[in-house]
Amino acid sequence: MEFETFLQEIKEGIEQKTGFTVEGYTNFEKIRRRVFYKLISYQKNQALLETVPFMKVLDLAKVFVVDTSVENSGQATILIKKEHVDLWGIDLDELNRVAEENTERMFPAMTLELLEFPNSPIGLMVRSEKFRECLFF
Repeated sequence: MEFETFLQEIKEGIEQKTGFTVEGYTNFEKIRRRVFYKLISYQKNQALLETVPFMKVLDLAKVFVVDTSVENSGQATILIKKEHVDLWGIDLDELNRVAEENTERMFPAMTLELLEFPNSPIGLMVRSEKFRECLFF
């Protein structure tokens, strides 16, 4: 199998499972419900921040991504660059507004149980029933 054929099959598989297309990425209305934000270190990502739209939040930078995940197979995203915002004809305020709404919808706040755990360095454990994870502090 030729490499180009292989890549085309992967692309088609992703499009079928997610409804996400590379061509659709040029149209903001087709991806707007998949846009959300992530917080990254402002100081450690200076070179990256020159190429992406961002908002400074304390010592962090809020960057924007498009969810391209396939259900039940982890999270996959595309980082939004300045060129994308120009292509879509939107500004940072519009991007932020859409991302704020979607982030709240896609990743709702949750309350975690805090328990005493004497064998951890600080003696605390956070347990999440939703994700069946424990974090030790």
